[in-house]
Amino acid sequence: DEDFSNEETMDSARAAAHAEEMLALVGKYKKEPRKSWGRQDRWAFDLHKKYENGCDRMWPLLDMVECMTLRMRCSKWMNDEEAEQLMKLVTTEENERPNVGPDEKIRVRAYFAEILLRRGQHRNSLAWCDAGLKMQKELSWEGAFYGAVPMLHYIRAVNMMQTDRIFEARATLSEIETYGKGYWLYKNLMFKVTVLMKDMDQQMSDKFSHLVVKPGYGNSASIVITKEDFDRIESINVVHRCKNEEPEVLLIVWEWLCERFDISFAAFFRPDDGSDIVFVQNIDRHETTEGPVAGRYSPTKPGTLQLEWDNRYSFLRSKGINFALSTTHRPKSYLQKSS
Repeated sequence: DEDFSNEETMDSARAAAHAEEMLALVGKYKKEPRKSWGRQDRWAFDLHKKYENGCDRMWPLLDMVECMTLRMRCSKWMNDEEAEQLMKLVTTEENERPNVGPDEKIRVRAYFAEILLRRGQHRNSLAWCDAGLKMQKELSWEGAFYGAVPMLHYIRAVNMMQTDRIFEARATLSEIETYGKGYWLYKNLMFKVTVLMKDMDQQMSDKFSHLVVKPGYGNSASIVITKEDFDRIESINVVHRCKNEEPEVLLIVWEWLCERFDISFAAFFRPDDGSDIVFVQNIDRHETTEGPVAGRYSPTKPGTLQLEWDNRYSFLRSKGINFALSTTHRPKSYLQKSS
């Protein structure tokens, strides 16, 4: 009995009819006598309420992308071309749809960051995370309640974890705690955060050492560089010279993070031959909130590189330090590029 003037009108009308039919099915399902509903059921009921009431901020494509990225994890199985096409489709609608404000835009950036994370495109994923987090102050109450901001912090932490920036990942993950439990994505996100934290703790114990600096005292860690270390670098450089390749240099690298509060720090190299001590790094009362500290030094002679943490200004609080200290070798040009 349907009478449509053209194919486009027919397709639109049929789609609308099918949408009404599916909404009715969700409404019917919601009325079934159950004591508890699953997470996916509750999500479907929230969408049903939103579309049944005819909210002027409805965006079906965005809700579908949320289902694909957060609920079903379809983006994990997309190839790069399919992922790019989906992102282009959402971007086009974002630019053309009316009433697209910060609440919707931050969701777009969160989903894009998740899609790119699944593709292993860490730099691009982090860029979308940063773009979304800049919108935090522009959100309405409803936008903040959704929970895109803690979700973006989680995605940032995963990116950093997967690129061996574990201290930064831990600091980023701690930001999520400041948002409490009162947002819509909380239950969906907390399981992932718990799993990530366990993985992070395991990696921390594998890669980093721990020491405590008592109030009113200092503590230190050191690494000894011997003639044998330089002999090993020389044997590597013999091969490089035969191949006309750039020679390498010995490099001492370190990274550390104070677990809470602040701490003063110094790094210096004491040569074995009694020549002058080389002061490499000196930091006064570095705050935990400022993130991890990293450093490097390329010695030219045997000696000892010492890291010292100073808590003598504190009378009450001990400070926990997680740190890594090791040697490696890099091409000479690396020192110039990374300086």
